[in-house]
Amino acid sequence: MNFWNECVGRLEGDLSPDLFNTWIRPLQIIEDQQCIRLLAPNQFVLDWVRNNYLTDISNFLKESGGSAAPSVSLEIGSKKSPVLKHEGRAEQRAGKQQMKQFGDPEPASPDSNLNPSFTFSTFVEGKSNQLARAASMQIGENPGSAITLSSSTAASVWEKPT
Repeated sequence: MNFWNECVGRLEGDLSPDLFNTWIRPLQIIEDQQCIRLLAPNQFVLDWVRNNYLTDISNFLKESGGSAAPSVSLEIGSKKSPVLKHEGRAEQRAGKQQMKQFGDPEPASPDSNLNPSFTFSTFVEGKSNQLARAASMQIGENPGSAITLSSSTAASVWEKPT
């Protein structure tokens, strides 16, 4: 019996959509026979759920499961996503050829966390991110050296539009 799905259904009916989506939906679950571990994305959500909903969640689980009801614990964390298998050589070559067509650089390694589609050529510059772009360009052009931004660059970012 999936106690947590029943509990979520009940909470969704009891709470407004805003409250449910803000506090209950972000929770991830690790469930076994004896325990339900609720994983909150951060300390704020964990504290809010503990102070406002944990008693209701525990009571519902006791009502629906009786003596077989699992205990509930709250933690900060998230489920580990499954590790994807590496592509075969043919798929890697096809992917590299497609990346070369668009002019994007190849990733540093298969285990890199960098997104190869995030490049300076695809960066959309606006008033709100001029300083970030200037700093990034400086770092990209001079890796390992100190960043020196001109005061005119910083001033143009902070001035009010007229």
